[in-house]
Amino acid sequence: MSGDDVRAEPVLLRAYEQGGKACARAQYYLSRLYARQKNYARAAGALETYLRDLPDEPDAEALRATLAKLRAAARP
Repeated sequence: MSGDDVRAEPVLLRAYEQGGKACARAQYYLSRLYARQKNYARAAGALETYLRDLPDEPDAEALRATLAKLRAAARP
């Protein structure tokens, strides 16, 4: 994990915890962070939360395809 990721993760988690749906984008960034770390289960979970909070996101269809890939990669 890079130093930037180490510093970003708690900030993103706190932003979402405090802001909820208003800070849904934090979940998107967490998903990308976890995917870079090859933690595909956590990446999928964060992306699921993002899409649950913002189902009408302009890129929702592409993100659902990404979610399917993350879920597949997370399987043992």
